[in-house]
Parts: sequence; C-alpha cells; structure tokens
Amino acid sequence: MTGRNDKSPSTRSTAWTYGPDIHGDELPLFERRPEQTVLHAVLAELSGGRAAVVTLTGRPGHAQNALLGWAARLARESGLRVLRAQAAPAEGELRYGVVAQLMTALYGPAQAGGPAREDGQVPHSLRALTGPDEHEQYEPQPLPGLQGLLRAARSTPTLLVVEDAQWLDAASQHWLETLVRRLTPDTPLVIMASGSALSAGGPDWLSALPAAPVPTKRLVVHGLSEGGVAAAVRLICGASGDPRFTRAVRTATGGNPTALYEVLRRFADHGHEPVAARLSELKTIATAVVGDLVTHALSGLPAEVTTLLRALAVCGDLLPFSLVCAVAGLRAAVGRDLRAMLEAAGLITSVGMKALICPMVKARLLEDMPADERAALHSRAAEQAYRASVNDEDLTHLLLRSPPLGSSWAVPVLRRSFAAALRAENHDNAVACLSRALREPLEPDRRSRLSLELAAVEAVCSPEAGDRRLAELVRAGGDVPDGLRIRAVDLALARGNSDAVRRFAAEALHDARDGERDALIALFWLADGAKDDTEPMVPEVPALPDRPSGPAQ
Repeated sequence: MTGRNDKSPSTRSTAWTYGPDIHGDELPLFERRPEQTVLHAVLAELSGGRAAVVTLTGRPGHAQNALLGWAARLARESGLRVLRAQAAPAEGELRYGVVAQLMTALYGPAQAGGPAREDGQVPHSLRALTGPDEHEQYEPQPLPGLQGLLRAARSTPTLLVVEDAQWLDAASQHWLETLVRRLTPDTPLVIMASGSALSAGGPDWLSALPAAPVPTKRLVVHGLSEGGVAAAVRLICGASGDPRFTRAVRTATGGNPTALYEVLRRFADHGHEPVAARLSELKTIATAVVGDLVTHALSGLPAEVTTLLRALAVCGDLLPFSLVCAVAGLRAAVGRDLRAMLEAAGLITSVGMKALICPMVKARLLEDMPADERAALHSRAAEQAYRASVNDEDLTHLLLRSPPLGSSWAVPVLRRSFAAALRAENHDNAVACLSRALREPLEPDRRSRLSLELAAVEAVCSPEAGDRRLAELVRAGGDVPDGLRIRAVDLALARGNSDAVRRFAAEALHDARDGERDALIALFWLADGAKDDTEPMVPEVPALPDRPSGPAQ
C-alpha cells in the first residue's frame, strides 16, 4: 500500500484545498534544493532501517505540501511504503480522522460493521476508530492501529506523511505524539509532517512536538526570491518577464509560491504577456488570488481570529494594537497570542505599536464582512479612537463608515473636517463630512444650519442636490431659525437658478414671518429680471413698493 491516493479516490477538490499550498503536489519546486536535500537524506536513512521525524513549517502557501509530495514520490520509487493523510478544518471534530486515513492507506478500505481486530492484520473501520454508536457494545481501542503500524514498519520501511498538521483533530494529534515518543532509532519508520503558522488550537502540533528519541529535522520553508519569481514567470508565461513585471508580481504575492503560481496561471490563461503594460491586469488577478488563499487559510480557525483580523482591517492602521483588541472585544493576552500567530503567518506586520494587515488581505476581509458587522466595528473603533485622542482626519475616516453614534463629540469633529476639506478645496469630502454629521441626532435649528452649509458646498460640486436641499429648507417653514429661509433663497439666486428662486420665494410667502416677507418679495423680483420667456409661470407675487421697505428691496 502506498497511501491515500493509491487505491481509493480522493474526495478533495482538485482546484483548491485547505492546506499550506493550494495545488499541493502540482507546485513547481523552485529554490527548494536545501529542503529536498534533507528529505532525500532522511529517506536514504529510512531505506537503511533508521527512524526520523521531519517537520516543514512556514507561511500558508509556501509549498510545504508540495515538498511532502515530492518526498512521497521519491520514497515510492525507492520501494518504501508510503502512508499519506491530510488534515482539514471540516474534520477537526472527527475523532481519529487523520488516523483513519493512515489506516486505510495501510490496510485498505474497511469492511462495513464490526470492531477492528487487535492483531492489526485487518482493516480498521472508521467506527472502530471513532467509537461505538448506540447499537454497538464494544469500546474503541486506545491509540487504534498504532501497534499494528509499528509491526508493519518492521517488515517494510514506511514513510508516514501528514499534511496540514495545523488542522489535526485532538485524537489524531495525541496518537501522533504517542507514536513519536515510541519510536526507536532502529524502527524503520519516518514521520514527515507539514503545517503553517495558522493553527486552530493556538501553538500548533509541529512546534509543540515532544522530544523524540530519534533524529528530528525542523525545516522552515520561505518565500521565493526575485530570481525564483523570475524562473516561475518563464515557466508559466512561456517568456521572461521584464524587471518591472517581475518585481510587481513578487510584491503582489510576497513571493508566496502558491499565490504566485495561481496568479501567473490565470494571467497566462488570459493570453497576457509578462510586461509592464499589463500591470493593471496583474493587480486585479493578484487581488482575487491572494484573497482566495487567505480565505482558505483562515477557514476552520476560531472565530476570534477572524474577529481580530476584521478589526485590524477596519482600524489597524489608525489605532495601537491594544485598542484594536478592545474594538474586537478580545482580552489583551488573547490578542498577543493571536498577533504572534498572524505575524508568523505573514498576514500582519508590526510597525511600532500598530499591527498592519496586508492591503490585499484587508480588501478581501472588508469585502466579505457583513455590512452590519462592518458598521458596528467602525462605530466601536471611532469611540476608541476618540478616547485615544486620534486626530480629526483619522476619526472622520471611521465616522464616515459608521452609523450614527449619538456622541456629543461626533458632529464637532465632522465640522472641523468639513472646514479643513473646504480649505483644501476638496468639495466632495466636505459634502461627505456634513452629510454624515446630519445623520447624527440634532436639534432642529442646528440641523437646519448644517443643511444650509451643505447646500452651499453642493452648489459647487452637486448643484441639483443643493437645489433639493434648499427647497426642503424653504418648505420647512416655522421649523427653521429666523432668516434662514431668506438665506436659502438668496443662495439659490447666487447660483443663478432664477426659476428656483421665484418658486422658492412664492412658496415661502404663504407662511412668511414678519421679518421675511419684504426680503422674499425683493428676491423674487431680482430673479424675475433674469428669467427668459421659456421659463414656467409662478403664482402672482406683490409688486415692489415705490418706497423700499427694507435693504433687500
């Protein structure tokens, strides 16, 4: 028997898997000569009847599984028995899920029903590994199949391969730890396991491996250099990439082999050439691929990991990490542990007191986040930022993406940012600030004054929206402060909208206050002088008196 893919078809997707490398054995192994040399030497020792334990770790996607696939093929070609299993987040609660794969590879598919025999010479059924159901009376074996595996190894040197050990179920993890402790130097059995820095259970099994009485090799697999990326471009695109393209694809993927090969494959499938003129297409493809890789790498992790990453996506570049943890609702100690894990996985980078998330990862997290959760995170982040005395610009960034807070400080911050935007002649940003301020709970007078200010800016960048806002103010009647309707009509006149001015003035005259009537009549006739014959008629308005009664007349 030679493993999971010898006799029984795999049920795993051939397009994407959960592991450190998406395409597993299909990845070309550029710049992996040091690791291959170690694996080759260990297999040579196994052929001579000597045991060892080898672990391959690194960031998700650094070709750990591909290296194990290469070692498994080499072992089979050398006449060694190969048993392979792959952990998956979907099987994290399945007791002995990985052990069941190994036993199936060793003995073949189990016969349905009945417990496994203790002599290790017949298939171990999944029921025997996971325990009896309500109709069965037998008890599962402790450490099922372990003794049988050791006996089988003494007859045929055996390579045991476990991929994606970060997803091991607890029972399989205990089983493997016991196997490591029971190895002796003359046991012809080698364990090779891969994993990433992202682990569902905190420190992963590979880093917590018990001291073994046999040689142990711990290999850390790194990303590709620019030379390795250039070689991948030549292989997949069929031509050498120009320097700008090579640098761009390395920056976009971080030299991650899995992301790199998938990006280049999709890029080449579109018929593009690896030249600088195609950097826009490259960026679009890379954003999608890196996002997919991160989504798969995070699947099965505790909810608190995703919660922290989402909080980092919202405010990691604005707040110290300690405050980001508060936004995420995590205790400081938990946050520190998760930070170390995510940094080791390459998803975040520490810069001073902040933890910055990769831009492509950030974009995918924000895109996939439910809208209500995204808004709630921005609200909590804004509150924390205000307490931390974050500057107005960053506070406004959070407020623009949050629902109304009802906090007394929110509108003053937005007003100051509005004024700063006007000074910078950034009218769109000024409109955004006041529009957001108007979503806060406000007294009617204050709301009306902010609306007039907003209409004045909209007259520059969005005239139709400004006219609608002015019309609302005019029709508000007694709900607006004295004189504000006059200012609204005057603003419409300053914009040159004579038709709107005549209409506004005529409407306002119906319920004009004592101090408004004369000014409204004057504004109407000022606008009437600018009309043309094609403009619609409006209701009659009193003529101007011979002796003006006010400054406007």
